[in-house]
Amino acid sequence: MKKEFQEKLEIFEKIQWLIKLRWIVVSCAFIVIWLTKMLAPTEFFATPFYILAGLIACYNLLFGFYLESLNVEDDEDKAKKFANMQVSLDIAILAMVVYFTGGAESPFISVFILHIITAGISLTTKESFMQATLALTLVTSIVVLEYFSIIPHHELAILYPLPYNQYTDGRFVITIIFKLSIMFFFTVYLISYLSSLLNKKQEGTRELSTLLNISKSLGSTLELDSILNLILNTAISETGTSAGSIALFDEEKEELGVRAAKGFSEEFLNKTLKWKLRKDGVTDMILKGEKPLVIEDSSKEPAFNSSTLLNEGVKSLIAVPLFTDHKTIGILYVDDFKPREFTESEVRLVSFLATQAAVAINNAQFHEKTKRLAITDGLTGVYNHRYFSETLESEAKRANRYHSSLSLTMIDVDDFKIYNDTHGHLEGDILLTKIAYFLVECTREIDLIARYGGDEFAIISPETDKEQAFEMAERIKAEIADKFLKEREIYAIIKLSFGVASLPCDAVDADDLIKKADEALYQAKRAKKKKVYAFKASTKGA
Repeated sequence: MKKEFQEKLEIFEKIQWLIKLRWIVVSCAFIVIWLTKMLAPTEFFATPFYILAGLIACYNLLFGFYLESLNVEDDEDKAKKFANMQVSLDIAILAMVVYFTGGAESPFISVFILHIITAGISLTTKESFMQATLALTLVTSIVVLEYFSIIPHHELAILYPLPYNQYTDGRFVITIIFKLSIMFFFTVYLISYLSSLLNKKQEGTRELSTLLNISKSLGSTLELDSILNLILNTAISETGTSAGSIALFDEEKEELGVRAAKGFSEEFLNKTLKWKLRKDGVTDMILKGEKPLVIEDSSKEPAFNSSTLLNEGVKSLIAVPLFTDHKTIGILYVDDFKPREFTESEVRLVSFLATQAAVAINNAQFHEKTKRLAITDGLTGVYNHRYFSETLESEAKRANRYHSSLSLTMIDVDDFKIYNDTHGHLEGDILLTKIAYFLVECTREIDLIARYGGDEFAIISPETDKEQAFEMAERIKAEIADKFLKEREIYAIIKLSFGVASLPCDAVDADDLIKKADEALYQAKRAKKKKVYAFKASTKGA
């Protein structure tokens, strides 16, 4: 929204500049009127012009007070209309001055050029041409009406006598109108052209500055979430849109999932967290397109048939695919809830951001994968012993600090050596992998599953007391037994033993908790029937 606010602020600054410029003109007008009165060789009635300059000063003062009452954020439309009205009134007053100072012979006709330049700077190109047309219409009306004697002609000799009344010459009138037409519209065109060149230069500078800043920021981190939020926030800010998201592509599942989002409702995000590619759908169109997909009004786009986006109220968007080394990374979206025209600069900037984002995201994903490999067991995919120890230490300190419960469940595969010798090491590895997979399936997201040793696993359960951990172990044991019965016959003979201990009731720190859980596991392995034991000081099973 930063860009949109800057644009609003520019409108107010231009109006303030116009009011200041008018004060200078009014001040100069009083001086010119006084000098004319002193130096004019013929009689000059200065009073009407003093009154006119005073009225202009009063209405300029009122405009200044009105501008102060406007709010930069909320009154953008009012400010635009206000600027147009001021320019129109200025042109009307200038036309009146031209009429009372000689019409076609007035020296103030040339001042129209200055005011057309002012309009070209303050207003849009379309509005500037409209104001030039208004000025030409007023002056032409004055000249033509005077020529046909419909309105009286006022002669004004300021510093020199006019040789004859040129306004009675039809050729002079046509020449004046023709010259004014060329001057007015050429002035607007020139100002608009120079303004567009300046805007392009400013946009190019802004784009380079944005890309340089984001390159520095991206180079300072390899954390995927930080990179995604940085890219998304920059894209939304620079385009002045209301929302945006980044969806990452999963090649194995052939689906996209939203990894970062801003400006959407929770209901929308819950519906669109993941979705499959649909042939000829909007997502498929984005990924196959060589250019960014730009939709300025969803109601006019037949391909924009996503009920989820329409229900959320998305009316316009820019969507850019993220590619690197012919690999699909995902899609960067910026969205708005109203139809709008995106400038070439905005589309180009989002495309540049997407290019940088693709490389940064790919590097971050590789870093994330490498980091995960360092803390996971290569065979089973669950966390390794090192990460287990660090996490348990951290969780134990947190539980002691906040006086909360922490449980540890140790799991052992009974007679795994015999199974390995009988069926081979490959089958043994498959068995351990299956057990790890089932453990992840049967536990909560906040629980941490780790491979503790060769055939041992451990579950760290934060905010869980011993009774809850014991019940969880019983349930896991039953579910895994049921799952193994549905597998091949060799898996049906597998038995698991569970030892449970909790902090603070059984232990004081991480090492003590491991020791108590291991003692409970030893009791479970010695038991003939019950295979889940919770630690007790007497070392009897629970």
